[in-house]
Amino acid sequence: MAPVVGIDFGTSNSAAAWVDDAGRVRVAAVKDGVYLLPTVAWYGSQGHHLIGHAARQQIVDDPRNTVFGLKRFLGRRFSSPFVHEHKARFAFDLVAGPDGQCAVSLGGSLKPLGDIAVDIFKRLLELTKLSVGADITDVVVTVPAHYGFAQRSAIRRAAQVAGVRGGNCSS
Repeated sequence: MAPVVGIDFGTSNSAAAWVDDAGRVRVAAVKDGVYLLPTVAWYGSQGHHLIGHAARQQIVDDPRNTVFGLKRFLGRRFSSPFVHEHKARFAFDLVAGPDGQCAVSLGGSLKPLGDIAVDIFKRLLELTKLSVGADITDVVVTVPAHYGFAQRSAIRRAAQVAGVRGGNCSS
């Protein structure tokens, strides 16, 4: 039986950990000796995308199609004062989605931030599955204590769409 995994879905980096059968805390390896996955996604043509370290390298080469810091805007309405105050700090084009939530315009198409969060969760779950050696379904996701209902719900929804049963959020 797979353990319950704790995920810290961070603004800059994300990580997953669990307690093994011997009672030791384990952190999922992202690559040799690296345990943090940059919370960054790059989207290219024809559906090609990169998540994590490879995506972070695209910030310099293709900043308009590289999304980072998405957690700041996830679950927020595009019309909110916070979004308008902070969106100019990013090279990607933050826009209003059909539901009024924040989305990104990438290569002429609209991508909701929740979908990008799903892609990041999926990659983190793939890496965690390799470390654990079993399918990961039950997850507890941490969120900042100051997050409102909409932000918590957006993170929970992204985790559930990525394939976790728990998708519980605790602060």
